[in-house]
Amino acid sequence: MATRLHRRTLMAAAVGSVLSPALEAHGRRDATADAPSLVVAGPAAGEAADWARLLLPAFDRGLMEGGPDGPGRIRVRFWGGQDGVTGLNQFEARVPPGGQDALVFPGSALMAWLIGDPRVAFDGSRLWPLLARVSPGVLMLRGALRARRGPVRLAMAPWSEQALAGFLGLDLLQVATEPVAAPGMEAALQQSVDAVFLHGADVPARCRALVEGGLTPLFAVGSVSPAGVPCRDPAFADVPTLPELLANSGGMSSPAIWSAVAAASVMDLALALPALSSGACVTRWRHAATAAAAETQTLEAGRGMRLLTDGQAAAAAAAVQIDAPSQIALRRWAATRLRDRG
Repeated sequence: MATRLHRRTLMAAAVGSVLSPALEAHGRRDATADAPSLVVAGPAAGEAADWARLLLPAFDRGLMEGGPDGPGRIRVRFWGGQDGVTGLNQFEARVPPGGQDALVFPGSALMAWLIGDPRVAFDGSRLWPLLARVSPGVLMLRGALRARRGPVRLAMAPWSEQALAGFLGLDLLQVATEPVAAPGMEAALQQSVDAVFLHGADVPARCRALVEGGLTPLFAVGSVSPAGVPCRDPAFADVPTLPELLANSGGMSSPAIWSAVAAASVMDLALALPALSSGACVTRWRHAATAAAAETQTLEAGRGMRLLTDGQAAAAAAAVQIDAPSQIALRRWAATRLRDRG
C-alpha cells in the first residue's frame, strides 16, 4: 500500500506542475484579484480538466449574467493528483467559507471518502454539487457464473474506485472475486481478466465492443425515475439491476450500503461550492451551472452521460450518504477486501 501511495504522490506532482496552456491563458486574461476561481481537483491533463475546459465559456457568461456585481474572468487552478482526493483535501483546508470559488472534482474522490481511504481529509457529507455529470454503470462478465470453477478476475485500474461497485456487487452475489490491477477494457479484450465494471463516458459503445469480445452484462447500477423510484437504466433496459438479481435469493442484506456505493460509482464529475457560501455566490454559480448544462447537454448525451443541475445534483450526492453503522460496515469490508489489491 505504501509503495502504491508513494507512486501516486510522485505522479501527481509531475502532472500537476504542468498547466494546460489554453486554460492557463484563460485564467490570466482579464482576471482580477476579485475574480472567482475554478479549482480543478486533478491534473491539467485529466478528465476533470477536460470537463472544466468544456464548461468554462458558459461559466464565464453565466457568472457575469448571474448578479449585478459581475465578477471578472474566472481563474483556473489545478490541485492534486489523478483521483481528486488531494485536491478536495486542499479545497476544504484552503478555501475560506463564504468565498466565491468553485470546485470541479471526480466521483472517484467521493468513493474514496465513502470507503474510508486513509488519504482522505475532507468531509464528503459537506459536498453539495450545483452540477453533476453521471454515467451508466454496468458489470460485464465473460462466461456464465454457474460454469465457473475459479474466482472471477475483476479489473481494478488505478484511480478507478468506481469499479468497487462491481466488486461489492459480486460479493453480494456470493461470487468469489479476485481484484486485478489492470485497465478494464484492454484487459478484458485480451482475456487477462474475466470481468470489468464500465462507467464514465461512452459506456454503451464500450459495452457493445465487449459483447463482441465475448462478455455480457451481468447487472447494471440502474437509475431513478422522475418520481424518485429506483428503476433500470434506460441505456440498459434489458439488463437487471443488482437488487433484481438478489430478489430470488431472499433480498439484499445491505441495501443501504449497496445504494451508496452504486450512487458513488456513477457520479463521474461534479461542480460544488465551499460550505457556507453566500447567497449571492450560490445564485451566480447556480445560474452559471444551469447555462453550462444547457449548452453541453447534447454533447454529453451523445457520449452516454447525463447532466444534473441544482436539486438533482444535490440529490445525487445525498444518495452517497449512509448512516454511521452502514458506513463502518462498508469501510470494514473495503479494508479487508482491498488489502491485497495491487
